[in-house]
Amino acid sequence: MPNVSAFITSPRYRPVEELVVGDTVLPGRFGDVGQEYRAAREGVALFDRGDRGLLVLTGADRTSWLQNLVTNDVAGLGENAGTYAFATDVKGRVVFDLNVLALRDALWLDIDRALIPRALAHLERFLISEDVRMRDASAEFSRLGWSGPGASG
Repeated sequence: MPNVSAFITSPRYRPVEELVVGDTVLPGRFGDVGQEYRAAREGVALFDRGDRGLLVLTGADRTSWLQNLVTNDVAGLGENAGTYAFATDVKGRVVFDLNVLALRDALWLDIDRALIPRALAHLERFLISEDVRMRDASAEFSRLGWSGPGASG
């Protein structure tokens, strides 16, 4: 069964076109495509990132454990800081890419939603005796993106 964006099911927002990305149904557009394009080019556009999944890592060893499994520095992240990285196999080949956000009591891993089962299986292979717990929290959050010159302020 596909994942369906909250914008598809909300009575407040009615997309005129739906778009399937991986296994997720997203709003393709809400109105005139020319107006939406102009808003993104000249102002700001809001878009649904329901195609992204979320793994939450907790436990005392989460940071040092993940540090050994991805290509960027996780151990040096301050609270509420993030980094982009790749998870690789033992030969150094990319398995998936991810954004890592370091929170006080957890690491959030932002991963392509369609790759969450593969990511969990890959990471669990390297979990031996470390104090690390992983859970798929993709269904608990909606993700939004902003684009355009007005997006930063």
